[in-house]
Amino acid sequence: MSKLSIFERKKGGPKLKGRAAQVASLAVPMFHLWVENMDAANPVHKKIKTWLKMNMLTEKILKKMQKLWLWDLKLPPNLRQ
Repeated sequence: MSKLSIFERKKGGPKLKGRAAQVASLAVPMFHLWVENMDAANPVHKKIKTWLKMNMLTEKILKKMQKLWLWDLKLPPNLRQ
């Protein structure tokens, strides 16, 4: 996870790449790093902050729902909703 190659491309600008779990685990730290280092007066920085916050909250919801879905799959078919 500490390799710079997850952010680099041979052509174009930087792009985050990696396994889904690796990328998803960056949502919270990326948001907090951005908030600490952004220019609050810059409207583009505010939009990026909003996007990162939505991404972080979406990841939290997905993790919570995954546990519920797994629980539902363990139930007998007649008890599933």
